[in-house]
Amino acid sequence: MKASYIASVLLALFSLPAVSQSVRPAVYAVLTQADNALRQEQPQKALDVLATVQGDSEHEVANIERLRGMSFAALGDFDKATASCQLAVSLNVFEGESAVNLAESCANWHSQTLHNTTASNTTQLALPLEGLNNTAATPAAAATGVALVNSVATLNATATVKDASRVTAASSADLTEYERRAKNYADRGQHSQANYWFHQGVSDGQISLNERTLFTWLGYATKSEDWQVVDYIYTVLRQENDSLDLMEQHMGVMGLTKNWTRLLSVAQAGTEQYPYHADMWRQLGISHFYLGHYSEAEEAFAMLENLMPSSDAATWLVKVRQQG
Repeated sequence: MKASYIASVLLALFSLPAVSQSVRPAVYAVLTQADNALRQEQPQKALDVLATVQGDSEHEVANIERLRGMSFAALGDFDKATASCQLAVSLNVFEGESAVNLAESCANWHSQTLHNTTASNTTQLALPLEGLNNTAATPAAAATGVALVNSVATLNATATVKDASRVTAASSADLTEYERRAKNYADRGQHSQANYWFHQGVSDGQISLNERTLFTWLGYATKSEDWQVVDYIYTVLRQENDSLDLMEQHMGVMGLTKNWTRLLSVAQAGTEQYPYHADMWRQLGISHFYLGHYSEAEEAFAMLENLMPSSDAATWLVKVRQQG
């Protein structure tokens, strides 16, 4: 993958916060050098430059890791690109369209790791499309999109594909007609149409749900901003393997799209499964807060403060208590 392709997608995100103390001048200079190296299609140079500095603040770390992810992707190392990208997203520094674009890049690079992995068999996930409105995936509906605002995405910095050796990269001959049609639309940048035809193939029983097809569909659904389908896909994936990284990615999408009810559901499961993982309590508190459940939000943020005193729990507790 050429760095120029990466640049066309992501370099516009390079904007540091107005608060000068968030990024030191020396770090800003390094970020600018790395950004210039990527624009000149020199990803290894960008990595070398970034290796000379270490971030102290969340803004510094987020911008460093975002540029590292872009550099790794340009070099074809999608495992490292995904890890760096997800760390950048997890810090909640980027907002609005920038956060969406970055999350899409994480999903795309994650998908590349799957397509680059071969094995002898594929795990089938024979699950029905219960609760999923098929009409929502039509091109007209998907084209309307969703009004996106600040991201509260919490993608795990070290997310890996569990049991990735089971994922088979299908050749063109192995694809169904629906998959080929979806891929053709995706190759032309018509992601809503790609999502529509892939959805139709699943609904008609022509596309079996397994890790490969689910992550392929996830890419189409994310790019077409069909968040109902994205929610569904993560739900199916987590029924097979409810790993920490999938749970955090799922919460990230629900927070990104302000689906507080679904975020609450996932975060509640997260606090039960990972009771000492601070961010589970943070997302639980955020979802309760925006749903108007202030007592529950206060309890969640108090737990967060106990688990991680250096977190933003105190700020959230002030906001919650102001509602009382």
